[in-house]
Amino acid sequence: MKIYKLYSGKSGDESGYVLSSVLIVGVLLTSFLMSLFVIIIAVQNSALKRLNKKRIDLACQSAIQKIISEDRTESFIKENLFFKFDSITVEANCIQKGLFQEIHVTGKYKGDSSQVIYLLGGKPSEPFSNALIQSRGNLRSTVAGNTFINGSILATSKKFSVGRITGLGRTTMPFYKGTITSLDSILSQPLTDSSYIRLYDFESHHSKITTSLDYYLLNEPNYSNRDKEVNEINVYELELDGKINSQEYSPAYRIFVKGITKINEAANSNIDLEIFSDSTVTIEEYVNLENCIIVSMDKIYINKNSSFRNVQFFSKKGITIDGCEFFYPSIISVNGELNESTRDTSNLIITNSIINGMLILTSNVIGLDANKSKISVDKKSLVHGIIYSENYLELHGKLNGTAYTYNTYYYKKPTEYINWLVNISIDRSKLDKYFLLPLGFKQNLKLKILGAEWLH
Repeated sequence: MKIYKLYSGKSGDESGYVLSSVLIVGVLLTSFLMSLFVIIIAVQNSALKRLNKKRIDLACQSAIQKIISEDRTESFIKENLFFKFDSITVEANCIQKGLFQEIHVTGKYKGDSSQVIYLLGGKPSEPFSNALIQSRGNLRSTVAGNTFINGSILATSKKFSVGRITGLGRTTMPFYKGTITSLDSILSQPLTDSSYIRLYDFESHHSKITTSLDYYLLNEPNYSNRDKEVNEINVYELELDGKINSQEYSPAYRIFVKGITKINEAANSNIDLEIFSDSTVTIEEYVNLENCIIVSMDKIYINKNSSFRNVQFFSKKGITIDGCEFFYPSIISVNGELNESTRDTSNLIITNSIINGMLILTSNVIGLDANKSKISVDKKSLVHGIIYSENYLELHGKLNGTAYTYNTYYYKKPTEYINWLVNISIDRSKLDKYFLLPLGFKQNLKLKILGAEWLH
């Protein structure tokens, strides 16, 4: 009997074990259902955030489309703009970036946000559909050598005569494929001076946070270890050395230089860099620069085997480029000044180079003998884009695009040939259809997106 009772008691214990197992299974099932519920909620929230993000992105794109579709009388947008799309707030912070327009567009909605930086240029309009524009009044132009222009010509006269220069072949007529249109007057300075003069007003670029040094070596360690709150420094001498590459967005790093600026041999940089120099700037051989603006009150020297992309160089006294390649979009501009005591000899000299972008020469006074400034492109060079000169253009190399000039120029010792088209080769048909001009022209250029960088 005792044995039986013991057996019965054991049987009751097993029933208790079964009940505990059921409870455990119930708890596990409840936990699973709760976890599944949490996952479903998380997936729904994630999907909602993606949907919100997509809506914000579309709002940012709508804002920039609205901006570029509006007619504007000013070349650059200087004020910040605000938009509302449904419940999404979009702010557009507008900045003049060299001769392009930079717009930081930020959209916000229910704690989510998107930010994109747009770079805008101008779609070429009339008269840039022509291959050659000569703006000098009462033009009398002469053609010599192996000159051929594939495209139309706009000038103040249709009178183009054939001339001879010893040692050069006779031009085959017709020397152009297109039409010649004459107007009584053509703007000689369609690029507004206010667009580039501001670049030389260094004080206007200063930020509130700055630091000063006698000498600054800009290299990878110094850039990486910089105070991130300081985006501007003032130095007496600047040297850029080594490789400085960054994949992350950072605001433009501005350096104001009182003395000499030197970019050392084989230096390589893709950071958003702006250099404003009171003195000369020298770029040595094998340099690679991207996303850089250099403004010099003196001369800029650019040496062989260097390459550049998305750069803008401005100089008051002249730029010399030898054996380099500039990728689109690039702007190279000399902005000379003629005064009563000196001649203007601010030249833009291109030798053995490839330029994808725009060459610019401006002058405060045109049509005077004292103005000797010129753009000179040698026969080993190729320009794909626009050449714009408010004085002389000496073109020996090939141009795929448009030349807009006050005078054409050719020199064979001891004679200067003014408004002679000598060995000029221009092919307007080869200008890329997506090519955009810098802003600042008096013609009402339609804004177009040059590039976009999504930050988040």
